Amino acid sequence: MMPITSFEYCLIIRSNPDSNWQDAEGQSYQYGQTVPRYTRIQPGVRFVMDRREGGNVVLVGHGEFGTIEDDGVDKNRRRRYRAHFKEFIPFPEPYPLTSDLRAQISAQPGFNQQHSIREIPPELHAELVALGGGQVHNFTPEQSQALASEWPEPSGLNSPQGGVTSVSATSEAIRMVHGYISARGFHFTLPQVAAFYCALRTKPFVILAGISGTGKTRLPRLFTEAIGAKLRLEAVRPDWADSADLIGYRDLKENFRPGRLLGFAGEATKSPARPHVFVLDEMNLARVEHYLADVLSKIESRRREDGKVVTDQLVAPEELNDDPLAAKWHEIGLPENLFIVGTVNMDETTHGFSRKVLDRAFTLEFSEVDLHQFGSNLEPDALPTGSVVSLELFKPLALTLSELTDEPHWETCMRVIDLLARVNRSLQKAQLQVGYRVRDEACLFVCHASTISDVFPENTALDYVLCAKVLPRIHGGAATLQEIMLDLLELTLRNNSAEYRSLIAEVRSGDQQLSYLLRHTPGLDSFRYPQTAAKLRIMLERLDRDGYTSYWL
Repeated sequence: MMPITSFEYCLIIRSNPDSNWQDAEGQSYQYGQTVPRYTRIQPGVRFVMDRREGGNVVLVGHGEFGTIEDDGVDKNRRRRYRAHFKEFIPFPEPYPLTSDLRAQISAQPGFNQQHSIREIPPELHAELVALGGGQVHNFTPEQSQALASEWPEPSGLNSPQGGVTSVSATSEAIRMVHGYISARGFHFTLPQVAAFYCALRTKPFVILAGISGTGKTRLPRLFTEAIGAKLRLEAVRPDWADSADLIGYRDLKENFRPGRLLGFAGEATKSPARPHVFVLDEMNLARVEHYLADVLSKIESRRREDGKVVTDQLVAPEELNDDPLAAKWHEIGLPENLFIVGTVNMDETTHGFSRKVLDRAFTLEFSEVDLHQFGSNLEPDALPTGSVVSLELFKPLALTLSELTDEPHWETCMRVIDLLARVNRSLQKAQLQVGYRVRDEACLFVCHASTISDVFPENTALDYVLCAKVLPRIHGGAATLQEIMLDLLELTLRNNSAEYRSLIAEVRSGDQQLSYLLRHTPGLDSFRYPQTAAKLRIMLERLDRDGYTSYWL
């Protein structure tokens, strides 16, 4: 591609309105000789300006540098400069960066997110400018044609005329939550936060699994803080054998004593506009099928009445024993603003899950650890604060597929169903296939993801569906499981992965050992569903090494 500016580079500069730098908005930019890359600011260099808003980074405009003047020294006798703008065009509204663009920016040589001046290639600059509806100036026709061929119009949230629509309020809320969590020193990726949101919206029962110390309990706590929700955390005890601790029981005097979840559901019923999150910490220290059976049954009774999602009552009338003081509890079900989250560690002190539980929950795993991630560099006064998020953002599009009427959502559902049908052809070899409940919830999860597709693309959502709803079903030591997992591993590949497909075929035919396949690791760009592929390879390694495999161990 031809050079498209008089310089071989462009810049992203950080506007710091709350700092000691004295920028003149839309007119000039102040910086000093201690700022990395300060010499890259030159007359004629084109730039994009960003700033922090609510813990997120947003683009606010673009332009070209004009004259540069000496702006004196600071109190420490360090030289300052002021770059006047030859041109500055503000964006119509601040534009949050997508995860793809952030990845492109952070991949640039020498990138450091703490630096106020960051260098980018002209092609990436042109793409950032286009997000604000702008055009890069001073291109020859040949340069414009080359640029268009290399950087096509963004896809996903485009209007029929091809113009990029504004980011949805839901996407902005997810970015706000992610920024809030990151600013408090906890590392969750934007897709992980988006998956947690979509899971809550699809089914008010989510299981967070993973190794100890990865922040499974912190995620719902920080999530609720960020959206202004109310949280209650209950540590599960190993001696929980029935629903008494959650729903209630009659004491020795035959008086009804409400349980922890019932009392919290009553609070949620009194505040219907505010989300309430009930966390069962270390939920598998006791047998989930024993103490949560009644609650799971009530979740499955969800239906719409008078425009609201309701369930059957948590307490049967006979449990109250005509106690007039307890009569009010008979009216309490699981209101639509109540969400249940369970955290799970899998070790020798915990219990496994039956398929009944797994089918009724969304399981999200957090096992990747990056020890180079540190806490926030922000001062306490600069930390973003939470915002009250409308409950409307958490209301499901539908409870079952039969309720969906929007044609684009049906097109999404058909793609999900086609994938699950392909998965079932493999799973049925061991009678592990998914049923209608999983089908409906998988479709609705991806439909909810489509409302925030700029932060949670469809293939990423499908990747989470396979990990949440398919892989946990696989456990045991039968030879059939290897065949099933090889089928699924091949399903995760893109069409350009012929070499790895041939290796899988050789293992199936017996021409190669499974260990030979596992020693070959294709690049991430070879996989359509990389998270599922990585987990399958771990499960296959366990099967090859130990003769037994499971999603959990």
